[in-house]
Amino acid sequence: MKQVRDIVNRDLVNLENCDQEPIHIPGTIQPHGFLVGLDPDGTVAYCSENTVEYLGIAHTDLLGRKLSDLLPIEIRTIPSATIREEWHQDINGIPFRILAHHSGESFVMEGEPLDTEFVEDPYDQTLRLINLGYSTQNLQELCQHVVESVRRMTGYDRVMVYRFDSQYNGEIFAETRRDDLEPFLGLHYPHTDIPAQAREHYLRNLLRIIPDIQYSPVPIYTNKESGTLDMSVAVLRSTSPIHVEYLVNMGVGATLTISLIYKGALWGLIACHHYSAKNIAPNVRAAAQLQGQFLTSQIDIRQANDDYELARSTNIAVDRLGSLDLAPNAESIETLIQSPYFLQICNATGGAIIYDGKISAAGDVPDNDSILELQKALLPLTINGWLHTHSIERVYPNWKSDCQPASGVVFHDLGNGNALMWFRPESVTEVHWGGDPNKAIIRDEKGLHPRKSFEKWKQIVKCQSRPWREPELQASTSFAHNLQKHISYLHIVREEEKSRRLNQILRETNAELENINWISTHDLQEPLRKIQLQASRLIHHEGDSMSPNTLRVINAMSKAAAQMQTLLVDIRNYTRLASIQEPFETLDLNEVLKQSIQSLSSEIGEAGAQIKTDRLPLIVGIEILLIELFNSILGNSLKFRQESPVISITSQATDSGFIRISITDNGVGFEERYKDNIFNIFTRLHPRDSYKGSGVGLAICRKIMQTHGGRIDATSQLNQGATITLEFIPHETPRY
Repeated sequence: MKQVRDIVNRDLVNLENCDQEPIHIPGTIQPHGFLVGLDPDGTVAYCSENTVEYLGIAHTDLLGRKLSDLLPIEIRTIPSATIREEWHQDINGIPFRILAHHSGESFVMEGEPLDTEFVEDPYDQTLRLINLGYSTQNLQELCQHVVESVRRMTGYDRVMVYRFDSQYNGEIFAETRRDDLEPFLGLHYPHTDIPAQAREHYLRNLLRIIPDIQYSPVPIYTNKESGTLDMSVAVLRSTSPIHVEYLVNMGVGATLTISLIYKGALWGLIACHHYSAKNIAPNVRAAAQLQGQFLTSQIDIRQANDDYELARSTNIAVDRLGSLDLAPNAESIETLIQSPYFLQICNATGGAIIYDGKISAAGDVPDNDSILELQKALLPLTINGWLHTHSIERVYPNWKSDCQPASGVVFHDLGNGNALMWFRPESVTEVHWGGDPNKAIIRDEKGLHPRKSFEKWKQIVKCQSRPWREPELQASTSFAHNLQKHISYLHIVREEEKSRRLNQILRETNAELENINWISTHDLQEPLRKIQLQASRLIHHEGDSMSPNTLRVINAMSKAAAQMQTLLVDIRNYTRLASIQEPFETLDLNEVLKQSIQSLSSEIGEAGAQIKTDRLPLIVGIEILLIELFNSILGNSLKFRQESPVISITSQATDSGFIRISITDNGVGFEERYKDNIFNIFTRLHPRDSYKGSGVGLAICRKIMQTHGGRIDATSQLNQGATITLEFIPHETPRY
């Protein structure tokens, strides 16, 4: 026979480690019932030491045996590990209430003697609860009716509704009590009184009873060599010794606790206290739990109704602001913030919009410097660009502004230094605690313990506003999104206006440049022609009588005038590209090149040049410009030639889909470091005496390629020729 052992958790628990206390595996139960745990084959693997008192069989005789072989106990199938089954059964002539559930691989059965007491008929009770739902005006009034009803049916000395806040501090929200007891109504209790793991168990076990605080825990035994039993949902599970000490310090002798759930979270508890030992029959517990379930449903309904009404009013405010006919300028920000609906969005007393470095405010707000300080402080604290708090000091301890206009804030960062804020003022609150919350834990020579004093302790809470509610926050986010879109629209309008002004300035500047260009290319031509004409006449009529030095000066003057005329013509050709209005059309580059070669036929013949060309493709372009493009490039190849000049023109498609035309010669070339400079206007790589030209030709070529959406490049080595590369958009590609 296997050795049996108990699974009692003997780890020392005190307030230094109670937040890690494994309250789900105490290894003991309360003595007002028994517990057995069965393996899948029905063999008893766990049982409480007190089975002999209830079943007449010692725990050592149960372990390792099939329960059905020893007792006529019904074992029901439970389909899910999350379901708890209940039934009534006589065992050895005694009626028991059986509660069963799965715990891992174990099938756990708990039994209590089925004492019954008279309770109100469930139908009548349900009808009365429904009438309560209709007749009460608010949630607190309803809670008061429920605690009075629970006390009547259970007989506890004190019954309370204990409501949690967002930090899980508790407040006695409703109470009924024995006349000689001190009232707890309105008292607050720190969150440490009910630690997180205990709150988690209240979510899983909706009803917990301790019939006698002074009970002696009953150990659970097993014949397994290792492991323990998870008792998370066991109703008989022993209570944490820390909680027992806390209740003893309060003078409580027995408790019943019913969980109140709202949106999956623990909203509060119906807490029943008795100042001596007290057990109540299972049917009375069930009736009390029905009261809790009814109250839970009413919390859900009434909170949802409150939220709906609040959401409706805040959404109306957002919609009204969204329907305003706003001017597309900065004054629209003032229009928004001065609307009465702006503050109604969050039911705030003040608000501000920071836009483009300017603060627009409405209602009761801090001064501008404080608003900017707050913006700078809150920005790094935002999550997804926003935050809210009912205590600015809590998130920004350096907040020195008067708490009256701004203790709470809703802050939205709108980007680029823009921000949106709503403020609420200080709401000075007098909070009465059931004992000093700063002394909720006491230390003595044995370590840390829950406090023994529950004497009323008053706290004045300052620099906190009324909390922001979820519908208000959702409305603020909706408006912030709309405002951000409006600010983006203002930015676009501003940029369009800036662009319009720049375009106007550009048009005026271009008009002036065209006028200057007209003067330079037309009005200056006449004086230059006269200079050349007079120089020619002087040489013809007076040349014989002139000194060689005078002739040289006059010839130089005539040559300079001719160069100036050439330069003016090139400038005119360069600047007129901006005003070309010719349409784009599909062109055969072979025909374009043919016309260019014909126009340069005399230069080609004089140079004895040989031109080789591939079959060229179709492109989309302006014919007159492309002829000028080839004229300039071929003209440069002829100008900067060496002996036996050869010019090759090839075509290929690039990986990016462009058409590449390469024009290669064997002329004098240039150093590679000049490859980018040669396309700049007035750039010359050779002295004027060596080669004629103005330095404008390749600049014109680049401008023509830009007009066609293409590119131009050059490669060369000195005295080894040069290659000019043109890349065109293929003619199938549409142009816009």
